[in-house]
Amino acid sequence: MGSGLENLIDYSVYGTYGAFRDYYGQDIPKEIQAPYAITLVSEDGGNLNKISVNDTHLDNVVNGGYKYFAFYNLGSSRMYESYFDKVAAKLWNKNVSWTGNYYTRTDLTAKKGSVPGYEFYLGEWTVTPGAALYVYHENDVPKWWDWTNAEAFDITITEDVQGKSYKVYGWDGKDITGTYPFIMNYDDRGIALCPSPQVIGTADGTIYAMSRATYSGAAWAAMAASDDAFVLETSMSGGAVYMYDSGKRYGFSLFTKDGDTYNAVEELKNPHSSGMYTLVKK
Repeated sequence: MGSGLENLIDYSVYGTYGAFRDYYGQDIPKEIQAPYAITLVSEDGGNLNKISVNDTHLDNVVNGGYKYFAFYNLGSSRMYESYFDKVAAKLWNKNVSWTGNYYTRTDLTAKKGSVPGYEFYLGEWTVTPGAALYVYHENDVPKWWDWTNAEAFDITITEDVQGKSYKVYGWDGKDITGTYPFIMNYDDRGIALCPSPQVIGTADGTIYAMSRATYSGAAWAAMAASDDAFVLETSMSGGAVYMYDSGKRYGFSLFTKDGDTYNAVEELKNPHSSGMYTLVKK
């Protein structure tokens, strides 16, 4: 009795993932506040999303005198050492060295994992998209975008520059992508990054490109340039392999290119693969 509520608080964490806010309920010192928190299991309807680290929010933690930082959802299915590295470098000017150990939710016995090497992603894979998008028509009149089940397809990942990049053949089961591959770049964090858009080849005078895409009005539209439009990653235990962006409304698709204009190869009635792509080794 006689003690203010703020004196009973050991630390506080703002629980809205990815947002920043100073605690305002009681007058507590910044030294026990974590006004910014990152979730390491970011999902959209079961699809993995990219984990986002906001440099401005990290600067505010450092410059504002806050002494706590929080990661949520340390699930063993994601490789998140690089995110620890980025935060530690900003907050404490240090790098994180992973022991290789990981833990399940109910077992405190350490299991041993490893960062996949370059060779891990080479080979033949069956790809199952998380979803597919198409425009629903009535009497040949386009009405709205809708979801449908996506068909699996086979790809082959081969060496481009040894230890640094890959060639990926057969995306979406297209003849063009079976002949002209797109490129993914290996990263020492054990993942591969897919730049977008990228021209893959020319056939019969037509330029073809692969691009991150989504629906825009009544169009399946190529999106702005990015060095890591899609991420290819596996778990720390070397289990399932996923290629993902930031939700099921985004896909990686084949386009023709005319100047600066990209036109989807598939018609609107046809499904456009999207969401989280799951890869299984053949």
